[in-house]
Amino acid sequence: MKRLLFTVALIALAGGEASAVSEGAPAALQPLLTPSARGAGMAQAFVAVADDATASYWNPAALGYQNRASVAFMYSKLVPDLADDIAYYHFAYARPGWGGTLAASVIFLSFGESVFVDEQGVGGATFTSFDFVPQISYGNRLTDRLALGFSFKFVYSKLSDPIPELNISDGIGKSIAGDVGVLYTLTSAESPIGETRLGAIFQNIGPNIAYNDEDQAESLPRMLRLGVAWEPTLSAPREEDGLVLHKLLLTAELTKPLVNADDQPIWKGGGEYTLYDFVSLRGGWIQDDDGDITDYTYGAGFSLKRVSKVGLRFDFASFPQATDLDRVKRFALSYDF
Repeated sequence: MKRLLFTVALIALAGGEASAVSEGAPAALQPLLTPSARGAGMAQAFVAVADDATASYWNPAALGYQNRASVAFMYSKLVPDLADDIAYYHFAYARPGWGGTLAASVIFLSFGESVFVDEQGVGGATFTSFDFVPQISYGNRLTDRLALGFSFKFVYSKLSDPIPELNISDGIGKSIAGDVGVLYTLTSAESPIGETRLGAIFQNIGPNIAYNDEDQAESLPRMLRLGVAWEPTLSAPREEDGLVLHKLLLTAELTKPLVNADDQPIWKGGGEYTLYDFVSLRGGWIQDDDGDITDYTYGAGFSLKRVSKVGLRFDFASFPQATDLDRVKRFALSYDF
């Protein structure tokens, strides 16, 4: 299966008859993938939450609400039933400064090693493919209720090595892109109904990316995310040291891809219940018609705040894929200090 996928991709890259398979599809897969095990457990409905270093991806405006430094790392095998070396790595660091919070992150999507197979099914040279995206972000609170944030990223996407047989002289695509996010506190934690946040982000604003042929440049996966997060007041009693006894968080999000006019919106909803600031249980539902995903998500997290006062957390999530593909497991570590 992996060889077949790259056979089709390389024929399209060369501008052959199979180029129609990529027509209208966004280039560079990495910006489509989300980097949080916690967010994945809640069906990726995270744009109005984003309260750790991964805010650099989800919504840089949320960085403006952060008053402590944080670091986060995530790892996930993307198609465990097809190949072991297709994996997703994410690292992010955020620190208050310059009136708000600065963040830097790196995403690396490895497609592993593949064998080129021509149209006759004959195998040839091996090559490695990957997407590499470093990013810097900044978020700041303009008022007590409103925050604004920006991200700037460089997209480096290597599909293949040069393949003279297919007239592929350059299998590498490059581009730059930016994100603009906003986060608004509709009701505060002291209100009768609890804290409610509204979030929005416009992602991957930038020029098209081309592999081998500038005349066949393809769009980056531009998208708009709109979300809401609600934390009821009565669900979060605290002890004298500030640790939470139990807390409920409910989220919902609409993601609208903007590459093609007929792209269908993706609907997401999820929740998280945290007990004694130690264990968190998460669940959600995602409806993605274009991606052929209609299924539940789930996850859990474990924090050391209560037992050692250290802001270290481990998160796990299980996320569905298209029909006939195994679910994806995500593992993440984060640390606040």
